Amino acid sequence: MILACALTMLLGCDRKSAAYRAGYEQGAKEAHAEIAGNTLTWYASGTHAVPIPEDLRDEETGLPVKFIAGCILTDADMGRQDGHNGTILEHRKKDSP
Repeated sequence: MILACALTMLLGCDRKSAAYRAGYEQGAKEAHAEIAGNTLTWYASGTHAVPIPEDLRDEETGLPVKFIAGCILTDADMGRQDGHNGTILEHRKKDSP
């Protein structure tokens, strides 16, 4: 499992692929729904070798973490995470004084 995680990180994803772009659009759409409902989360992925507390928050944003994939990520998974989190960051940047 650790080797699979390392390979995914080393190989990265193809940000030009149709799967990445579709995932990005999906993630952005999900973020807009969270913004409209004032229920912001931070998408994450990775191995769950230890139990994850339900109230886990992202250290930088303070938002609740929502795991959307394991440690073997597809282009669509990476796109979804990037689209969601990028949209959330832009919203917070516009919304902050």
